[in-house]
Amino acid sequence: IFFFFFFLQLLKMGMFNVEEQLGFYAAYHHNPVNQWIHIVCVPLIFWTVLVFLVPVPVPVLNTLPLPAIIPFNAALVATLVYVVFYFILEPIATIPYAPILLGMCYYANVFVATTPNAFYIAVAIHIGAWVMQFIGHGVAEKRAPALLDSFVQALMLAPLFVWLELLFKLGYKPSLSRRIRKQAIADIKAWKNKAASAIKAKTK
Repeated sequence: IFFFFFFLQLLKMGMFNVEEQLGFYAAYHHNPVNQWIHIVCVPLIFWTVLVFLVPVPVPVLNTLPLPAIIPFNAALVATLVYVVFYFILEPIATIPYAPILLGMCYYANVFVATTPNAFYIAVAIHIGAWVMQFIGHGVAEKRAPALLDSFVQALMLAPLFVWLELLFKLGYKPSLSRRIRKQAIADIKAWKNKAASAIKAKTK
C-alpha cells in the first residue's frame, strides 16, 4: 500500500517524464566540474544512506520464504524503490545500473556487519560528500542545489542523473542527451533572466 501511494504521488508530480525530470536536474548541473563532483559524491551519499538504513528491519519481508542474498531491511527496500522508479523512467540504462545499486546495498550490509564504527565512518563520508557538492554548486555552477527548489525530485533523480551522465559521455543515446541539455540551457537562461529582473526590481 505504501509503495502504491508513493508511486502515485510521483505520478502526480510528473516524475515519470524522463526528459522533463532530467532536464530539470541538468539545469542545476551544467558545469563539467560540478558534474564530475556529483558523479563521485552522489554514489557515496546514496551508499552511506543505505548504511544508515541497514539496521532498520522490515518485518513483513522477513516473514516471506524468499532467498536472502541481501538481508531484508530498509536498505534493500529503498534500493528496490529506486530500481523500479529508474526502470520506469529509462529501462535500457537501468538494466546495467540495477546490479550496481543492488551491489551497493549488499556492500552496505557487509560494511555494517564487519566494520567497527561503521556508522561514524559513514557519517563522515556522507558529510564530506555533501560539502564537496555544495562547493561544486557555489564555486563551479554558481547556482544553489536542485534540492533547495525540489527536494523530492533531487533526492530521487540524482543517482540516475550521474549514471546517465557517464553513459552520455560514452555515447549513449546522443539525441536524448542533446534534448536534455537543450532544456537545461533554456531553464538556465530563464533562471538568469528571473534573477536579473529581481536585481533590477530591488535597485529601483
